[in-house]
Amino acid sequence: MWVQDFVKQERSRILVKERKLFLNRVMIQTMRRRLQSLKRQMLRKMKQRMMRGKRQTVHNEKVAKTLREKAIQQMAANGIIIDSGEEKVALQIFPKVAGLARRVHDNAVLKEKFERLVSADEELHGQQRALTR
Repeated sequence: MWVQDFVKQERSRILVKERKLFLNRVMIQTMRRRLQSLKRQMLRKMKQRMMRGKRQTVHNEKVAKTLREKAIQQMAANGIIIDSGEEKVALQIFPKVAGLARRVHDNAVLKEKFERLVSADEELHGQQRALTR
């Protein structure tokens, strides 16, 4: 009789262990699926960001080219004509001028001095009273 009880207990114990193993396998599979899903979502988001960045770069380049062409046309209308070499040099100067404008705007002392200089200059015409960045 005690042998039968022992066998029953062992079977029960084995069944419990098998259930635990089965549940662990199911949990592992579920976690793997979730991880794969998260990985796919992250890759999709990264691709979207990259495409957004590429589209933004293309847009910025078109805007810069358009502005550059407009500036050259306006200069030509005022009698100033530059060759391609001078245009290259000017394009190298633009980032430096933009940096200078940013520094002037960000520094209260420089900004105040710049505004006084602009106000005192009688040759400047128009409403613009700040450096374009």
